[in-house]
Amino acid sequence: MKRLVFVHLIRIVLGGVFVFSALAKLYAIDNFELYIYSQQFFSFDTSSVIARIVISAELALGLMLITNLYFKTVYKITLYLLLFFSLFLAFKLIVSSRENCNCFGGLIIFNPAESLLKNFILIVLLFLIKSNVTSQPRFKKGYFAFILLFTLLFPCVFSPPDFINRKIYPAKDDNRAEEKIILSDTTLNISEGKKVLAFFSIGCKYCVLAAHKISIIADKTNTHENIYYIFFGDEKDLESFWNKSQSKRFRHTIIPFEEVAHITHGHLPSIFFIENGFVKQKTNYRNLTEELFLEFFSK
Repeated sequence: MKRLVFVHLIRIVLGGVFVFSALAKLYAIDNFELYIYSQQFFSFDTSSVIARIVISAELALGLMLITNLYFKTVYKITLYLLLFFSLFLAFKLIVSSRENCNCFGGLIIFNPAESLLKNFILIVLLFLIKSNVTSQPRFKKGYFAFILLFTLLFPCVFSPPDFINRKIYPAKDDNRAEEKIILSDTTLNISEGKKVLAFFSIGCKYCVLAAHKISIIADKTNTHENIYYIFFGDEKDLESFWNKSQSKRFRHTIIPFEEVAHITHGHLPSIFFIENGFVKQKTNYRNLTEELFLEFFSK
């Protein structure tokens, strides 16, 4: 009897960890998407899909462990998934990475070593319940169909991928084309050649995300020398911005809020693609893509 209670308890705890992990990733899905994108194996849109597949898989496995559905199959899939994640984390350790692996989103920060230890503990707990022989719930096929449908749809409904939002809500033309950009700080040469000007508030969450995204795109398109950051805010908080965004420290300046508001019409973050000082295109965090960079710099 005590053995049965122990097995039930461990199984439910394991399921709870997977559910918590999935929800934590979903809560900070912008960061999770960028983490996958930063590995530079996939495009951002593909990274968005993979992020939601991972969340759906963890949520489904967690719920099925808790409800004891198809335990033998779920046990094997869970074990293989933990081993796959552990191999990835081992690789990150080999290359001396110390960044948050996003196992629990931004709610609990784990570096690869800490996350690898966490996976080892989960695998040990999984082995402890390998002989689980408790009875299956009635109507298990119905429960399984509901869990599968719910976990597939929930991440996409809660936070639709940006490529879907771009189709439903296409970017509006705000007639900025060929407008000349003039900055009060003349130390940045924006009047010659092609440049990307990113206007940020130092304390803005989506500005931090946009900076991270731009940095990854710059690595993939080799456009580091063409990117300038234009900030407003308190300079003493700038170091925190660099740390949070994990961005390259591109050429940058800080200008008054009124000037940023006038140029961006109050929309932040705003990313301008300019040539010889004139605006060719303007976008925001959600609509910013690697393809925009490639198209602009290839003309």
